[in-house]
Amino acid sequence: SMRSTIKCRSGRQRLIPTARRVDMPDALTNALCTTAMTLSPEAISALSPAAKSEALRELLADKSQPLSEDLLPLFAKGCTTVHLGNSRLTDRGLGLIGASCGASLVELDLSFCTRLRDAGVISLARVCPALHKLMLAHCRLSDTAFESISHGCRELRELDCSWNGSGVTERSVRAFAAGLHRLERLAICGCRVGDDALLALACACPELRGVNTRGCDMLSEAGVVGALCSMPHVSALELCQLPRVSEPSLQLLVARARSVTS
Repeated sequence: SMRSTIKCRSGRQRLIPTARRVDMPDALTNALCTTAMTLSPEAISALSPAAKSEALRELLADKSQPLSEDLLPLFAKGCTTVHLGNSRLTDRGLGLIGASCGASLVELDLSFCTRLRDAGVISLARVCPALHKLMLAHCRLSDTAFESISHGCRELRELDCSWNGSGVTERSVRAFAAGLHRLERLAICGCRVGDDALLALACACPELRGVNTRGCDMLSEAGVVGALCSMPHVSALELCQLPRVSEPSLQLLVARARSVTS
């Protein structure tokens, strides 16, 4: 497949795949291949949003040459989708992203960004009202951050807040029920949530098609089954989320879902 090359301050070349996903004209590629001393801000600004997003993804994947957070607005401006997962992003960098493209941002991946704190996510939620998909798994956030998301990002369709540690409880789930009525998919793996909160979520979010509760040890079989039966659009169930399923519950779930796996 075709590849474009970016030379960065170290002089090291980085290859960016362009086939199928990104249309990066030769003139822009050559402009981006600057003198081995620095990335050209003009060249970055001239790229299409899709090319910027792809370039940012590739640059962040290289941990040997961290990308300066000061360059993030150049890559993010005009983008509707930004993937920053598994990077060394800080609250400051997230603030720069929000200021650059927050109003138009539809999809944002911050999974495994362990340097982020609640304050950064709270600030982001205030400027990203159009977000449809937000991935925040394996960070170090608390209920305070997720409550702010429920207030500021009411258009969310998909949210992953799994494995954020003991700081995420049913406070977050109840906040989702109160503010995120358009949710279709939610992952709350490892969260400390009880039956009542899960049922409140199921009743408040009628568009839910999937809820991943793996590792939510406070949930009972009756609570999970009751919540699933309150979700009219759920068609596929993964019963590995329940350590034991009684025969009556299994029959009830099979009758409601087209696909059941163990």
